Amino acid sequence: MKKISLLIYTFALVLLGGCAQKSESMLNAASPSGKGGSMARFAIQGDYLYTVDSQNLRVFDVSNASEPVYKNMKYLGFDIETIFPYKDNLFIGTQTGMQIISIANPTQPQWYSTYSHIRTCDPVVAQDTIAYVTLRAGRTCGNATINQLEVINVKNLTSPFIVKTYPLTSPYGLGVDGNKLFVCDGTAGLRVFKMNTPIDLVQVSQYNLPNAYDVIPLGNLLIVSASDGIYQCSYSQSNDAIAYLSKISVER
Repeated sequence: MKKISLLIYTFALVLLGGCAQKSESMLNAASPSGKGGSMARFAIQGDYLYTVDSQNLRVFDVSNASEPVYKNMKYLGFDIETIFPYKDNLFIGTQTGMQIISIANPTQPQWYSTYSHIRTCDPVVAQDTIAYVTLRAGRTCGNATINQLEVINVKNLTSPFIVKTYPLTSPYGLGVDGNKLFVCDGTAGLRVFKMNTPIDLVQVSQYNLPNAYDVIPLGNLLIVSASDGIYQCSYSQSNDAIAYLSKISVER
């Protein structure tokens, strides 16, 4: 039963925009972490699993994977959508903004700040001192008409502010790795941006994946969730193109 549950859990991670991984650096660390997509509602950081529903953040100790222990809950407000861990912080996407939560004390999350925007759907990823947010229009996201990428300065975690925007078609999830930013732009497919600087982005390629939904960059491996399945591609920091490797077909 435990083996079956683990298989279901792992496959669910992929479908929901999350993927369990153990990279070389993680294998050398005391506690491996998970790597999730920007649309995920849960994340693993060290020995802890963090989950969000529409209002709350919950913390579980998963140091013993067969016996997870519920540790704490923190109320975040309404319309909580996504969670993205980076270093000692959680970046929470909501329909009205981005929240930054410290997990320096893993079982006692502390609110740092909120960056507010027009009511719309809002996944987020972060790298170094910059966070990247996509805003998508639609009736499920407050009837907003904005479809764009926002670049947010988070050097001071208590005072995030917007520095640049880029127009998009109908964006969903996104992923960042080194000098590459990958954006799932719905019917427009997968867009690949190269960073001249963390705030100056140039689109270098676009791939016609049907209703691209979320993306996970894993070193040189790219996992993309689309309406017809899970795509696996390769990429590199020195090359602007990505190469198709395989696909798992999924009926939705």
